[in-house]
Amino acid sequence: MKRMLFCQCGWLFAVALRVSAIDFTPRFSDTLVAGVVHRQLFFVDGRDKVTLNLGIGTKVEAGGGGAVFRFPAIPGAMLILKPSPLAADEAFSASTLERYREAALRLLPEGTTEVTRLAETEDPFPISGWHSYSMAFAFEVSGARQRASVTFANVNKTEQIVAITLADEAGFDDATEKSWSIIRTWHSTAPE
Repeated sequence: MKRMLFCQCGWLFAVALRVSAIDFTPRFSDTLVAGVVHRQLFFVDGRDKVTLNLGIGTKVEAGGGGAVFRFPAIPGAMLILKPSPLAADEAFSASTLERYREAALRLLPEGTTEVTRLAETEDPFPISGWHSYSMAFAFEVSGARQRASVTFANVNKTEQIVAITLADEAGFDDATEKSWSIIRTWHSTAPE
């Protein structure tokens, strides 16, 4: 009985280690600067805060298992930030890339057909020493041609997130630029 309990506790501990501590529920803090209110988006990462700048017109809400950023100037385009289904200790190497490709395909919208892998890029995020891997896809969903990039990023030694940019083919490049401009502002801060 003790052995079974020990095994179950060990399994639960291993599962807990694989779960991201980042809570992607959008939260905001307001700061008054020279008479102007500055609204800052942040997520909670254990005791730390992760701040991001939204950019003009960008809306954010909880959804999709994380945070969904919408760009009203690009109809239907969005960025989703969420915990990765894989672990930060799974290197982006020849032996694991097929697992990442399979995970990326599962992150595409439900009902996706006619998927074409367009490109793969190692370390597209030049941020804070992150190690990342990105895949771009073209596909059809509900009769419309769409594009997506799925980027797995190790934000520290124990946490991996995924950034998914989705848009129709005409708006994809603009949506990608808006997504990157948000992600580049990622800043983790310890509590004061």
